[in-house]
Amino acid sequence: MKNISFGLDTFGDNAIDLEGNPVSPAQTIRNIIDEAKMAEKVGVDIIGIGEHHREEYAVSAP
Repeated sequence: MKNISFGLDTFGDNAIDLEGNPVSPAQTIRNIIDEAKMAEKVGVDIIGIGEHHREEYAVSAP
């Protein structure tokens, strides 16, 4: 039997909140950290964080 790992990934896209306002890059990074903590609690094996060097992505510190 093979072992299977379950993972999630993100590029840290800057999002829009429920009222249509842009989410700041700092809040986007905090959200990613919170999501990773929750993923660990529920048993996700891998969290992948890519990076793009463009304004639409928070991970690369635009």
